[in-house]
Amino acid sequence: MEVSERLPGAETRRPIQRGDIAQAIRDGVHVVGIIDGEFQQARAVSPSELMDALRSGMRVYGSSSIGALRAVELERYGMIGVGAVFALAKETFGFRDDFVATTFDEERGEERGNGLPFVAFALNARRLVARGALSDSAAANLCQHYARLHFTRRNEAALERLLRASAPSSQELVEAMKQVFAAGNPLRDDGLALLSRIDTDLREVEARNQRIASLQQADRTGPWPRGVVRADGR
Repeated sequence: MEVSERLPGAETRRPIQRGDIAQAIRDGVHVVGIIDGEFQQARAVSPSELMDALRSGMRVYGSSSIGALRAVELERYGMIGVGAVFALAKETFGFRDDFVATTFDEERGEERGNGLPFVAFALNARRLVARGALSDSAAANLCQHYARLHFTRRNEAALERLLRASAPSSQELVEAMKQVFAAGNPLRDDGLALLSRIDTDLREVEARNQRIASLQQADRTGPWPRGVVRADGR
């Protein structure tokens, strides 16, 4: 619903997996925005598939999750990255695929449990630091511990157990952790930013095409200044 409101005419498809982008090329799709994707229960969309799409003339955007990862890998070839996850992945050496991973209920179309993907947790911690609500050391400590958990176990209860087992005097970190989880999931903002970017770019293309059409119409009809010779001899 929100996609159609922000980008009228857009078609929403399932989280992307291997083969979907090739089908989009066959379907004649010209613009694709990639947010979520599968990589455990199905093969992940590959950089080579996206290179084929870019070579075909398709405009490909990525944000939030696997879309952001692939955009970092393929930005030099024309893929367009959008949002905070793309920026974080681009600036972080050794950024891992599992940092954007989360468990997903395919039937219900929603995330399972009360966890956050690592990248969402890290972005929340960074924003709390920027507001002065969390210290740099606490944020780094929390992120280090959260990254140690397997992505299927990244949730508040598992992190609290790990913190209490790792540090005898961990109550302050546990309280800080609760702030980070309470900040919500910022990845939605990246998805909305992707929709806005596509909408802006399409409007610019439409305006450019209208200007070109106007110039072509003027070229066909004149009037031409005295002394100017047209290419057709008139």
